Amino acid sequence: MAQADNSQFGTVLRELRLGLGFSVSEMAKEIGVDRGTVYRFEAGSLHPKMETLGRIALLASKRYRKLAPFFWKQFCSAFGTSVTELERAVFERAA
Repeated sequence: MAQADNSQFGTVLRELRLGLGFSVSEMAKEIGVDRGTVYRFEAGSLHPKMETLGRIALLASKRYRKLAPFFWKQFCSAFGTSVTELERAVFERAA
C-alpha cells in the first residue's frame, strides 16, 4: 500500500460530509466512529483504517450511486490503496 495523503483524504471526506448535509456528529454515527475521529480525519491528523474507509465508501455509494466510482477513486488516491482493497473492505462490511 502506498503512503496515504491524510490532508487530501480529509478534504474529500469533508466535501462528502457537507454534500450529504451531515454534521460531524451525524457523519461519525454513520461511519461508526466518534466526533473527534471525524475531526481528526478531516484535519489530516489521523489515518483511517481500511474498515472505516470501507464504511465511508459504502455510505458514498449508497447516497451517490452515479458518483460512487469517482469517490472511490478519490478515496483510494487519498488513502494510498487500490480500488480492489477498498471494494473488499466495503463488500465484507455489507455482507
